[in-house]
Amino acid sequence: MWENAERETRIVTAYNETMNSRVKRKHDGSYLSFPGLAEGIEPWPWQRDFVDMAISTPGTMAAHEMSLGKGLTIQLLAATLRQFGLANRVACIVPGHLLEQTARTARQAFPAENVLVINRSDLHGAARRRFMARCVTGDFRLIILTHETFSAIPVSVEDETAWYDDQLGELESYLRGGGSTGKQIARQVRSHKAQLEKLRDRTNDPDILTWELLGIDYLCVDEVDKFRRLPIACRAEGFSLGASDRAADLHMKISLLRRADPRRPHVGFFTGSPFTNTLAEAFVWTKYLAPHLLTESGMEHFDAWAATFIRYEQLVEVSPDGSGFRSKWRPAVIQNAPELLSMLEEFMSMVSAEMAGLPRPAAIRHTVVVEPTEQAREFMDTLVDRAEAIRRRQVRDGRIDNMLVICSQGRAVALDPALVGVGGAATKLDAAAANIADIYHRTRHIQYPDWSTPGAFQLVLCDLGTPKDGNAQSYGRIRAGLIARGVPADTIRFVHEATTPKAREAIFAACRNGSCAVLLGSTPKAGIGTNIQQRLHSVHRVDIPWTPAAWEQGNARALRYGNSFTDTGVGIYSYVSEYSFDARSFDIIERKARSFEVFYRGSAAIEREIDDVGEAVLNFAELKAAASGNTLLLKQHELAVRVRKLRLAQVTTRQNVQRLRNEAEAAEWRAGELGRRLAALRPLVESKSAVASADLKRTAAAVCEPGRFVASRFHRWTDGRTTVGFVKTGGFFELLLTYGSRNVWSEVLPWRIRRRGTAEVERWAREVVDGWILFADAELVTLQSTVAEAQHRAVQARAAADAVDVSDPPELVAACRELKAIEAQIREELDESDTPPAAA
Repeated sequence: MWENAERETRIVTAYNETMNSRVKRKHDGSYLSFPGLAEGIEPWPWQRDFVDMAISTPGTMAAHEMSLGKGLTIQLLAATLRQFGLANRVACIVPGHLLEQTARTARQAFPAENVLVINRSDLHGAARRRFMARCVTGDFRLIILTHETFSAIPVSVEDETAWYDDQLGELESYLRGGGSTGKQIARQVRSHKAQLEKLRDRTNDPDILTWELLGIDYLCVDEVDKFRRLPIACRAEGFSLGASDRAADLHMKISLLRRADPRRPHVGFFTGSPFTNTLAEAFVWTKYLAPHLLTESGMEHFDAWAATFIRYEQLVEVSPDGSGFRSKWRPAVIQNAPELLSMLEEFMSMVSAEMAGLPRPAAIRHTVVVEPTEQAREFMDTLVDRAEAIRRRQVRDGRIDNMLVICSQGRAVALDPALVGVGGAATKLDAAAANIADIYHRTRHIQYPDWSTPGAFQLVLCDLGTPKDGNAQSYGRIRAGLIARGVPADTIRFVHEATTPKAREAIFAACRNGSCAVLLGSTPKAGIGTNIQQRLHSVHRVDIPWTPAAWEQGNARALRYGNSFTDTGVGIYSYVSEYSFDARSFDIIERKARSFEVFYRGSAAIEREIDDVGEAVLNFAELKAAASGNTLLLKQHELAVRVRKLRLAQVTTRQNVQRLRNEAEAAEWRAGELGRRLAALRPLVESKSAVASADLKRTAAAVCEPGRFVASRFHRWTDGRTTVGFVKTGGFFELLLTYGSRNVWSEVLPWRIRRRGTAEVERWAREVVDGWILFADAELVTLQSTVAEAQHRAVQARAAADAVDVSDPPELVAACRELKAIEAQIREELDESDTPPAAA
């Protein structure tokens, strides 16, 4: 495609006009004054800059890493919007466990402002009318409510119907344009039609508080990554963006705000984890906040976006049982990454802790490897047998046993065999309890200047085995192990003890003041958004988080500004069970997180391609293959990555060679064109003495005397080869100097000169001709030099292109040979695993 220079120029020009025509705006909020801000609070520069961005952009996202003050940024933005008359009432949507913390931040930052906190109980029963009256009549700068409460507030039937009508129209149009494919889109069409039928039968209840009655004209959504599962029309395979009702509800309410005035600021997103599991989520944020960018780029639908920014590869995957392989087309690489970042920077402010320069503790990472019991290993063997039964279609009802169930039980048995009814010791829980107790005894006498209670604090994050009725409680076993090792029972808390926001805030306060030494909690309840870093010494990751966002969020509870262990560092402990999914899963999660970090470095440092790791459940299976001695897929993956990088370098080399050849052709063409001009100019310069003595009076008279120009069109001075005379172009006269049939020089006659008569025109013409005579010698020398330079450049470029060996380098050939050999082995196993079972 790139070998034809004309085609290359056309394609590159079209791509650059679409994708590279944006210049990143530099936002500077140093001028903001924030009237009413409490004394002693000084906003950081990135907070000021984001507020400046938000008040000048319809939709924005603060993708600021954890501990960079997003809570205060929300309050600063709300105050500024009202100060400048850009919003009358701002709503702040937060997770349930952050409701009290956000309300406290709002009152501390702007003590004089009215803040309304909405609990879900305010929307039901007798409290509803009283609350509606407060909303309508009160002068509240800020309304704070939880994600759940926000989703529970409906919009009016008319607005909801109109929104579903718009969405249905888009889906039907997209479905018609895609031929017979698109089963997922067809399902969405049917779902929207069914929803519309329900809405037509529904009427507005005057007692129900609708979204419109709140009078909100700006939305701040904290921890917005919880709304990432926006329903997306997609034909592409290999994506698990998912779909959730609350994401669709948020999109609908943003659309209503945008409809009032698309150019007015109306929404701000806040999160420390803009990419939870895949960089494809960038499409979701663009659709929420800047849909016009997708429209202008011709990428309204995800498939068009994916065709630009995602490259598929045919990957051989291990089956989740580790007993065989399967071949699938999967999204493997984010391509054109600088252009994607440029689009995101239109509405997204990305600030990392490193960029901010705040002091924070270093992460001291530890991996604690434990040996599983014999019973646990036997259970893993049964998982292989069950997966083989599924492969051979011996399971009649997939709802009873399927690969998701098998993978989930594999994760559970690695944490605590009792979770799947297997007896024996929970070696991972025992190791965690021993390590936590040892750290407790080593740090329980540490003193802090702001608290009288000594002792460090430890956070234990575990998403499985949480305290629930009927559930084998892994939390309880950890707690029992701690107590048996001398940790006081009253200093060990479960975040699940709290059933209200105030109770949860009380637990977090205990973590900060020292009365709680060990807190056990899940990532959503204790590992996201909580400010408990003051005396946090260690974070213990007892099980595997599902996403890089959960991994980073949990660790960030300790890796924050304000931690007392900034100078010494904090411990991040990962507990890994051998012969399980654990080790490879942690590795993949960290690798994903590193690929996301690249976007924070800016366009100058970003590479054109970034690995985008696939589904975590498949990688867990990959570890099972390695744990059972089948390391082929691990080697295949490592070699595939190496081959891809070597091929990319080779493609770049070939593109550079083609560019040199194109330059040589362009230089040769330029040398030829200039050479022809030089050949025409050289004899003309030799006749310049005749031109200098030319009589231009009759030529001048031809354009000044009425009616004479046509009759005297041959009244031009000439010596047989060189001609000086006027030509009429439209309503203008142009003095033209020609040699033979070649135009050498031209200049338009000013109207003011022509109006003054023949003598003035003759004088002007003489000045033009004399000017050319002075210029001619210099132009001749310049042309000679330019022709020589173009010829030299052509020779150099062609020689440089010919000197480069464009054949595959030896290391690429060797890597490809090794990769093919491993793939052949995998295909053999794939063929064997696909062999149908023998007849009974």
